[in-house]
Amino acid sequence: MNHPLLQKASIVFSPTAYGTSTLNSIKPPGNTNADFDFTRSTTATRVNESGLIETVAANIPRIDYLSGVGVYLNEPLTTNTATYSNDFTQGDIFDGSGNPSANQSVITANSITSPDGTNNGWKLTDNNDSSSGTAQLAYFSTNVSSGDSNTFSIFLKKGSTDFGYLNSGGFDSTANGTSYFNLSTGAIASASANHSDVKMEDYGNGWYRCTVANRTTTDTLGAFTFGIATSSGTKTISRDGSNFLYMFGVQAVQDSDADIDSFLVSYIPTSGATATKNKDSALNAGNTDLINSTEGVLYINLAGLYNKYKTTRRLTISDDSTSNGIRLDFSTVENKVQLRVRVNGNNVATHTDTGTYDITQFHKYAIQWKANDFKFYIDGVEVGTDTSGATFSADTLDRINIASNTGASNLEANIKCIAVFKEILTDAQLVTLTS
Repeated sequence: MNHPLLQKASIVFSPTAYGTSTLNSIKPPGNTNADFDFTRSTTATRVNESGLIETVAANIPRIDYLSGVGVYLNEPLTTNTATYSNDFTQGDIFDGSGNPSANQSVITANSITSPDGTNNGWKLTDNNDSSSGTAQLAYFSTNVSSGDSNTFSIFLKKGSTDFGYLNSGGFDSTANGTSYFNLSTGAIASASANHSDVKMEDYGNGWYRCTVANRTTTDTLGAFTFGIATSSGTKTISRDGSNFLYMFGVQAVQDSDADIDSFLVSYIPTSGATATKNKDSALNAGNTDLINSTEGVLYINLAGLYNKYKTTRRLTISDDSTSNGIRLDFSTVENKVQLRVRVNGNNVATHTDTGTYDITQFHKYAIQWKANDFKFYIDGVEVGTDTSGATFSADTLDRINIASNTGASNLEANIKCIAVFKEILTDAQLVTLTS
């Protein structure tokens, strides 16, 4: 984000600071017209610079430091259906379930400092019945909607053994499975083929957010469980009272879209009822003085939240119409990215790539426009060029949206940088900028 070429840009959004209802560009300094209009009508959480989960007020953008580097979170509307996200004695998940059950185990509240920095982490210990088998916490009688993607996540921390597991059972055979997590190394030890998405995120201080997702159509009543494992693939332990791990913050999110495998977003705390985090929206940065319509470069450094979307998600420079714009699109096709220049209703230059890039990882994209000189770069490589075509009339383009020109189709992503240059760059500069 501190690349020297960015000093040449007319607009640079970098998540280094934020204020009420705006996302501040770092250049040009003090120019309020470079700011995005930001809205999110509910509170939400982020990982702050100290590495702790904290709640951010409504209509305040979130700069998240989960990776150790500040990124702007642009997330969709999401509901945590777990009615007590951090009370493992009560509450239900998804369309309803039994209260969580300590199954051959004992749970103890306020046992350890959690990812939010307070002493509200829980301990799960085997029940010391001198038998062998599982020791887990279970949400039995869990109802889900037929065909929905069901994303279940929990924060786990190593206790006496290195492994924990998440299990789904009692549903269609294709939705049942156990995935194992190495809580010592932070690696997914084994992912069930029946879990449509398995993730493990490092929240620091030994805490990992472990996630599985499944989808069932016929048997919609089953269970989600998590517990102690001694190794990958082994959840049978000798219950002698010495086996334990720590837990915090369950989240259960369902989505009816057939194309999305999982729906993992920032943690949404609940206490007695489901809770919804509304979408983040960042629109209308820039003006015609800061965006040169006849030539320029759009640079973006971001990671999409999902590798495919229910509808196309888009970041644009436009004139508030579909006729004119510079676009980055993520589509309904897995890992498909499209870079496009559209002038007077015509696509004058386009690059489409499907499957080369995991769009959930950070990539650097650049789109250059000038009459008969259009170029597309990704991660230091020129991936497309077009030497024929008109560009925009002067003073046509006047805004940047992390969405379509209308503000729909939010590009749901973690964003490190967006920059606009008022002139084209050399090939060497484009390579350097996107490398």
